[in-house]
Amino acid sequence: MKILYLTDRFLPEISAPCFRAMEHAQVWLDRGHEVTVVTCAPNSPRGKIFDGYRNRLYQTETLDGVRVIRLWSYMAANVGVLKRTLDYMSFMFSSIAMCWRFPRFDVIVASSPTFFTAVAGYVISILRRRPWVFLIRDLWPASIRAVGASDSRALDWVEKLELYLYRKAHYIVAVGNAIKADLVGRGTGQDGSRSGRGDGRALFPSAQSGKAGHHVADAGCVSQRRSRSDHLDSDLHLSLRPFPLRRG
Repeated sequence: MKILYLTDRFLPEISAPCFRAMEHAQVWLDRGHEVTVVTCAPNSPRGKIFDGYRNRLYQTETLDGVRVIRLWSYMAANVGVLKRTLDYMSFMFSSIAMCWRFPRFDVIVASSPTFFTAVAGYVISILRRRPWVFLIRDLWPASIRAVGASDSRALDWVEKLELYLYRKAHYIVAVGNAIKADLVGRGTGQDGSRSGRGDGRALFPSAQSGKAGHHVADAGCVSQRRSRSDHLDSDLHLSLRPFPLRRG
């Protein structure tokens, strides 16, 4: 299977989403899949491009066997609201505009946050006529309100778009019981996920696969909305669940 993984944060940046994306990609490679990661030039958290990189319209490289496509984006430090939003939106627009140059793929995985990456995943799935998986690491815009970053009425419209994307995703992977419960409460599915169409090979290994000796390590940040036990439980029961996908 040819997998396109869309994320605006990737190595050599140092953050949990970057390492998760690479780990997923390497597991899929080991299982015989082809993986292409679409991201931007590394610049987080200061909004300054890393040495050895340029903020070009379209460039490619290979990291540990993973093909990486880097697109132009507006770069801003990880502070404030307006400039960061422009940063996120610029990656979304670049991804959509350049999607015709992406290699052939069977499924697109769009990781959120940021929420705008999920929007890009949905639009690209329509333009390229391929199914997409909505990988939810945190709830937007609920997390914005929860930490007191904003209480604008515009977030109500963002929430409507959020629910629309949940309905349109071919499959949803929710990371954490708090996220899962929220999705269930808003009617996205009886277990927080939506079944894929058709059949296909699972992309994530199953915690119930019968293989003994699972070793789990969680070396990330605990957000203001999630506890340590929630992180651990999500690793064991949610992100490792298999899900069917349609072959292209």
